[in-house]
Amino acid sequence: MIKKLIILLSLFFLVSCSSPSSSDYVPKAFPVDMSGYQGIRSTEHCFEGTTVSELIRCIDEKGNGIFIISATWCQHCQLFMRHLNKIAMEEGVTIYYISADYPEDNPYPIGDEEVDLIREYFYPYLATDPDTHEKEVYTPHLFSIVNGRVLDSQLSGKETGDEEKDGENIERVYRKILERYLKKTEG
Repeated sequence: MIKKLIILLSLFFLVSCSSPSSSDYVPKAFPVDMSGYQGIRSTEHCFEGTTVSELIRCIDEKGNGIFIISATWCQHCQLFMRHLNKIAMEEGVTIYYISADYPEDNPYPIGDEEVDLIREYFYPYLATDPDTHEKEVYTPHLFSIVNGRVLDSQLSGKETGDEEKDGENIERVYRKILERYLKKTEG
């Protein structure tokens, strides 16, 4: 009887140790001032700054996280970031923010090397430029990553010209993405 118990426990530990699960990886992040976005106060937000390198590391190390590539000069970002912040604050989720702002306004600018990495890792999720027919990194682009894999990807949103309606629409999309992420990452 004891022998059977030892064998069962050994099998249990063997199976649980070999099953795929996320690592303990947490992206390196830093405080970020979001006051350049309309409707987001500089200290009351869900965002932590990070870099493209950390986004890539999250994939490589089979981590979890929600990342957004955004820029304060982007009118779509201005509209959607405050709605993402609202939903993330309600859900208690940290969003890792990668700034696509110009180098003079950004200590961690996205250069050609970073764009190439994003293309390499996220090619199927990127939009195609209508003129060059090449995959491009547009903003705002949200990536939900679980166990090192893209669970969801959302590029901008559909805009009707009605800011209130557009806000409600993107809030529904972001809420669905965050709820799905939480369901996959919470035990």
